[in-house]
Amino acid sequence: PLFKRSLPLVQTLVTVQEGRTALMWAAKNGHSPVCEYLLGVRHADPSVAMKDGSRAFDWAIFGGDMPTLTLLAQHPKVDIHAQNLFGCGAAFWAAASGRVETCRWLLGLGVDFTLINHAGHGAVHKAAWKGHMEALEWMLEDPSGPKLGYQLTLPAVDGRDPIGKAKVNGHGRVALWLENTRRRLLPDWIAPDDECALKEGEEELAVADMMGRNTV
Repeated sequence: PLFKRSLPLVQTLVTVQEGRTALMWAAKNGHSPVCEYLLGVRHADPSVAMKDGSRAFDWAIFGGDMPTLTLLAQHPKVDIHAQNLFGCGAAFWAAASGRVETCRWLLGLGVDFTLINHAGHGAVHKAAWKGHMEALEWMLEDPSGPKLGYQLTLPAVDGRDPIGKAKVNGHGRVALWLENTRRRLLPDWIAPDDECALKEGEEELAVADMMGRNTV
């Protein structure tokens, strides 16, 4: 009985040490009535951040519950354009969740899907890493989306572009689709490896041509 009475306190302390609040847990799990209670009755502060700078609104995006998202977005202490310590904003969380409905809603609020974080990741990298085909289709090809095809050519700090991210995380079908999509959207783009090969070939032809002229 004593252990049962003390368990909530222990769990609360662990949560505080990790930096995640009760509001964050409720937001992530889509418990909008609990969020409303915490905000309205307990006066929880939604601007409180974890050690990595993530806030309740970020976790609500990852959870994808629209009533919870709407509740938090309307709160005067919530900045929907805020970024965590890694430079990840709302678009990154939405792309990682793979929920197109959330992505569309955020874009309608003016959230910037073109941001690149400190690791060199864009929203397309996040969706590719998770293998979220529907979100990728929306971000890359949908007329109502942000049209982020150029991000398919962007290597992150680790050297991997979104196609590489999909491959290394085991999403081969997604990687193949991204490769085909890149060819379709960016027909004039040349991969770095191909560009090096072309330059080497051009140099060889130039040397051969020069040698041919000299021997005449």
